[in-house]
Amino acid sequence: MPLRTSREESRSAGERGAPERTPVASVGTDNLDNLQYGMYVAADRDPVFPVAFGVGSLTTLMVSGWAWTEFGRDSVLATVALMIPMVIALGAVLLAARRRPPRLGIQLSPTEVMLGNWPERTFRFPRAAVTKVTMSNGPWTGSSTAAAPSHDFRRRMHHYIQITLRSNDIFCVAADPHNNPVNDRIVRELRRTAGPAALEPQAARPPKRPLEAPAAAPESPTGLASPSSGEKLWAAATRKHDEVLLAYLPYETEPLILMRYPALTDITQPATAGFHDAMEEANALRTETMPSDSKFAAAYRDSVRRLAVAWATAERTAKREGTTYLDPRDRRKLEQAAKLLRHAEGAASSPERAVYLRQAKSILVELVDNGAIHTPPKIVEAIDTATSLAIEAAEQR
Repeated sequence: MPLRTSREESRSAGERGAPERTPVASVGTDNLDNLQYGMYVAADRDPVFPVAFGVGSLTTLMVSGWAWTEFGRDSVLATVALMIPMVIALGAVLLAARRRPPRLGIQLSPTEVMLGNWPERTFRFPRAAVTKVTMSNGPWTGSSTAAAPSHDFRRRMHHYIQITLRSNDIFCVAADPHNNPVNDRIVRELRRTAGPAALEPQAARPPKRPLEAPAAAPESPTGLASPSSGEKLWAAATRKHDEVLLAYLPYETEPLILMRYPALTDITQPATAGFHDAMEEANALRTETMPSDSKFAAAYRDSVRRLAVAWATAERTAKREGTTYLDPRDRRKLEQAAKLLRHAEGAASSPERAVYLRQAKSILVELVDNGAIHTPPKIVEAIDTATSLAIEAAEQR
């Protein structure tokens, strides 16, 4: 979690979510609580750091080895003294080799947004603070933007999302709309929950006219009658229905989220089975327009209420259990597959990325075949698509 002062922690939940709050900057690898969507692009690697670090460590190894052959071969104390920097240098080389490259990306929870460069610098702010969301028409080629340098997380030859806040802060973050199905979902979600623009002075209201006899309700400009209470209830139910389906989508399309909470797609789990039953019922009762039969409309609204409760129960249960309900051997394999996918995200080359993806898919298919987990087809399709793209990119070089 991003660092907060004790003063910030003492605020109420409503005050913490106020759109006027300044975006909170932090450094680390933390993610949002109740994460719904996440999208990342590998950041450019620093060409100087690994070379300088590697050369320094290898030089230390060589000098220590030479000193041992010259002075420490016949002395136990000298051998121990020279072995210490050699072990430290060797560990530093291994650590540098396994160092995960930074990622540019954005995360969404039901109430907050986090974006930036993991693990170097991220910003966190309420979703209600967002007033405008724009998707670039093409890849960024180096042109300037209204975002401050500290708020600019774009990468050359990648599309990007520009987000404007009520505080007039502007953020830009790299995106991958062609290869990441979550990209469009994130943009739609941000636009759906975006608040109004920064408050502006309102025009003075005209003085109230003297009271007159009640008049008939005016017609709408289109000549159509205002929605009835039944239509409003129907519209509210369909919106809630869509919210649940949208919240469930990442568990069917994002491999890493599935691997973290596999119970949410496992219908052998009672809470998950109840959610899927409620979802099938609501989907079956939903129609394109409000039905004329009031009993049918009421049945749909009731089914959506049951769906919302079932979803909250299933998600809470899945997040509480994580992978603990799996056999220890299957749990280790699933963690290994997730690790391979994370390596693929930060792979330095397309062939390396393809190798990691193939290995992850092989483990995932094995777990599905053994009945350890239940994987939606879209998860395997997403890995296959990413693998094909990596192979194509390697062949074009």
